[in-house]
Order: sequence, then structure tokens, then C-alpha cells
Amino acid sequence: MSDNGQLALAQAVLGGTSIDSGTVMNAAFGRLAKGIASVSSTGAITWQNCVENVVSGQGATATLTAAQSGSTVLFDRPAGIVYTLPPPVVGMYFACVITASITSNNAKIITDAGTTLLIGSVFNAVAAGTGTEFIANGSTHIAMTQNGTTSGGLIGSMFWLNCVSTTLWAVSGTILGSGTIITPFATS
Repeated sequence: MSDNGQLALAQAVLGGTSIDSGTVMNAAFGRLAKGIASVSSTGAITWQNCVENVVSGQGATATLTAAQSGSTVLFDRPAGIVYTLPPPVVGMYFACVITASITSNNAKIITDAGTTLLIGSVFNAVAAGTGTEFIANGSTHIAMTQNGTTSGGLIGSMFWLNCVSTTLWAVSGTILGSGTIITPFATS
């Protein structure tokens, strides 16, 4: 294995199942883990500077892919962005963070189809210790829309999406809003 672990990373990504002892450095963990049933080693493996993948710098709309599962998805565009989730496969997950407060349009995440629904809840906080928990109903909600004020979308909002069935994404997290808060969950 090479000193920087790139050979081991390449072996794992290309389907190799055995890695000699050494160090894997600067690897994108999400990509390394996908599609690998198991990895065996003849010695100790040290992981250094291995990070999750990040989805960032998108335009007004973007469709997430199964290959991006495990990524941190950044809402880093003040003019808003709409991310469409990939078709559901149990076990996929995304961590979402608002890194720039929404000033126009919306920060929105929507399922791939009207038959793929959201369950779970988010807490919409408006000030220290105040806010409301909003629940995705699992029967009509397919989107979570934050407008930068009442439905969340201020910098620091964080939520997670976990695919729990072939028709359901579970959402949880804390979003930050202002004014008279409303649910971020929507039917379109």
C-alpha cells in the first residue's frame, strides 16, 4: 500500500476486498464505504483525514444521487436552492445544513415522486428556548420548504434525512426561523 493510502482507496472503490496494513489518508469516506460488503486486512489500518462527501456550490436546483448518500448537503445560496432526493433505497441518508441565510426564494428539499413521502419532525426555533415542533405526516408531505423567516432557513439550521423504506424518508433536526413560525412541510 502506498504511504498516502491512495492504493488502498483505489482497491476498495474498484472492488478489492483486501488491504494490507497501513494508513488511508485524505479519503472521501462516503465513497469508500459504498458498495463494499466487507474489507479484510492482514494488519492494522489507520484512517487519517477521512471525511464525508460535501454537496455544495449548486445552482438554483440540483438532484441528489444515490452515490452522494452519506454526504453533507449545504444550502449555501442566499437566493435559495431546491434539492431533489434520489429514488429511495433503504439506508441512504443526507445531512443538510443552511450555511447562508435564505434571503429570497426558498431552501427546499423534495422527494423524487408524489408517492415518496416524509415522516418525522423538525423543531423550528425562533429564540433561545422557544419554538415549535412540526411533524411530517407521512401521507401527503413530500417537501420541506424554508423561506428564510417563518418556516426556517436561517444560517445554522440543520436536519437529517434517512431513507427508511422504498416510499419513506424520515426527517429530524432543528431549523431556525423568525416571526410567527409555520410548518416547513408541504405537499409540493
